[in-house]
Amino acid sequence: AGKDRTGLVSALVLHCCQITEAQILMDYTRSGRVESGLGKTKFGLNEDKFIGAPTEVLEYTFRYLEKTFGSIENFLEK
Repeated sequence: AGKDRTGLVSALVLHCCQITEAQILMDYTRSGRVESGLGKTKFGLNEDKFIGAPTEVLEYTFRYLEKTFGSIENFLEK
């Protein structure tokens, strides 16, 4: 659903393009609205728990990068 590596890289690229955080978060969560309709996988996992892209995940990631590296830009320069 674009929430993991691809979603993070996309969000960082948008950040580099000076897109506002609010717009980045809106784009990120939009990918979580995709409904697969598969329900439980053959391994018994509920796919609905894994397909979403909650805003809080990316917000937390941005705050972590800022706290750990001082800014997202500093993280990208490392």
